[in-house]
Amino acid sequence: MTVLIIKFTSIAQSIGSSFSICRYLNKLFDEEFYNIL
Repeated sequence: MTVLIIKFTSIAQSIGSSFSICRYLNKLFDEEFYNIL
């Protein structure tokens, strides 16, 4: 049971980090796009 919780937590953390990376990239691309314009 504890192993299941640990696995779930690590999966949630990896999803969260990839989501924040995507948001960071989106912000970066937006700023670059505005700079080009």
